[in-house]
Amino acid sequence: MGVSIKEIQGHEEASKKLAKDVQRNNVKFYDIESFKNKYSFINYPEEYLEKCANVTVAISGSYDANWMLVAPYRVDIVKGTDQKVYDLDPMIINLDSNNDIVFPTAYIRYHGDFGNRGVDINGV
Repeated sequence: MGVSIKEIQGHEEASKKLAKDVQRNNVKFYDIESFKNKYSFINYPEEYLEKCANVTVAISGSYDANWMLVAPYRVDIVKGTDQKVYDLDPMIINLDSNNDIVFPTAYIRYHGDFGNRGVDINGV
């Protein structure tokens, strides 16, 4: 499967609830059941989330825009080995920094090639 950056549609309701929960300049960690029960993102269907260990959400930005990172840690096996890794398919959502309005702009990167995308899980 190739690298894919995909624009996300229909995320605003879930993104608004998530942004309210996490708050500006903050990081929050979710277990999978809590995340699935509270937030519904079309690009993270239940079948995908069931392969994940947890979800990290962070909000940061600058004076005119904030960004919310949603990063589920999916358990995967490195092809041709028995090495288990946490694999990331992160989503970025744009927020207005003055009033935390969720913009319709959001992107997810599937199968990206960036540092620490696959973090080894040792002892499993």
